[in-house]
Amino acid sequence: MSYDYEKLENKKDEIISIVHEIFTENDKAAISLVDSFCRLTPPEKEKFVMEYITVNSSGRRGGKSRKLGNFVLNWRKLFNDLPDLVLTAAGVAAEPKLVFFAALSIWNKIWCHSSIELTPEHATVLYALWQGRDEYNKIKRDDAFAKSGIQFNFYGMQ
Repeated sequence: MSYDYEKLENKKDEIISIVHEIFTENDKAAISLVDSFCRLTPPEKEKFVMEYITVNSSGRRGGKSRKLGNFVLNWRKLFNDLPDLVLTAAGVAAEPKLVFFAALSIWNKIWCHSSIELTPEHATVLYALWQGRDEYNKIKRDDAFAKSGIQFNFYGMQ
């Protein structure tokens, strides 16, 4: 686990400046107050996670995204899966030894609904963003539009 000490120092300086403004004394008093009454710990460094995004051939044939953020309440899917879930729960109530299989069945339902299909346009934009990122995995808006436009023109998608 790695910590971001730079963010810790920035936050400490921010708190010291607030205390300094309140008491309008010297910096030593503000620093002493913060050190005496605040216990600051550095935050963990943010990890870059791409999740499970699959893009086919530079985005031309679409792609798939599978992550927890893809869950949306869909009443039709809920009503389609509700009988299976009720039967699974009833089976476990009748025979508790089946709890492993019930959990496996429920996990399979969740896994199936955690995936969304990406259109070729969306996949091409994701591919262009990924190719144009900097060392911090960021890209400027203008660069994103330009790189996406280049990909669309190259594959004749406009």
